[in-house]
Amino acid sequence: MLNRLLCLAALLLSQSSLGGTSTTLADPLERTIEHGGLTRTFLLYVPVDIEPDAPLIIVMHGYMGSAQLIMRYSAFNTLADQQGFIVAYPQGTVDQNGYRFFNVGYDTNVASKVDDIGFVKALTLKLQKQFDASPGRTFLAGNSNGGDMAYLMGCTNSELYGAIASVTGIFMKHFQNQCILTKPLPVFQLHGTNDVISRYEGDMANMDGYGAYFSVPETTRFWAKANGLDQKERLSLKDIDKNDNTTILFERYFSTDNSKEVWSYTLHGGGHRWPMAKWSLEEEKEALELYGATNRDISATDEIWRFFEHHLSN
Repeated sequence: MLNRLLCLAALLLSQSSLGGTSTTLADPLERTIEHGGLTRTFLLYVPVDIEPDAPLIIVMHGYMGSAQLIMRYSAFNTLADQQGFIVAYPQGTVDQNGYRFFNVGYDTNVASKVDDIGFVKALTLKLQKQFDASPGRTFLAGNSNGGDMAYLMGCTNSELYGAIASVTGIFMKHFQNQCILTKPLPVFQLHGTNDVISRYEGDMANMDGYGAYFSVPETTRFWAKANGLDQKERLSLKDIDKNDNTTILFERYFSTDNSKEVWSYTLHGGGHRWPMAKWSLEEEKEALELYGATNRDISATDEIWRFFEHHLSN
């Protein structure tokens, strides 16, 4: 596992120095917030001429990632210009190995005392106050470790968000004990079956050493049950890019009035990747062996916004 992490770290460092591929109308702002005796940083993107009731999306990076990196490859800022929402990218702290992360309780970070639940909550409340964004217009998304954090925040602070989204994230066994929803919480999840970092089939035996976590189907059923959903539909999405070696099965659990939903995208053949991420062809070649295939039939960013927009409320 250590060799894999070192390779991933080297790849991320090489990618983080490359320029972005999208153009935005405003510049992201670096901001700070004090929490838990630490000065925490985040990037904030506010489109030009934003409306007073604009939605707010908080997007969290993965382990060994950064706010800058996920801002670049997700291209949420470009979509924010088009759709009129605000985006914040919190920065994780550095662990004992020198990599940024959000403390969700991995066995590998057991010594960490960083309170990231408190940090993300404080950041959410700060931005809600600053932009007059109600919980029904506030959303949380994350990739990999950031996706884990989205699940954890949904469990512990469901009242703060209109919906959450996790891409390649895992639902750890110990999350169950903290998962007490104070209100229904729509959940979006997307995961590749060939993900060797956050395993689709789960790792309840803790073979990888992060801590036990559930399979993606078990995670989907957990959130459906937590929201009291028993109606379900499933369909295979159109295989638009037949060269990406992946296909998508979409499943939706829903209430009769569609106010409560769980959306699940299973990317057959997909790896530990953000679908349609803005990587260059050279980056894709470098990443394929370590991360696996990237699905190009959908954009994770567009699908997440479609889900969030459906659950906007005042």
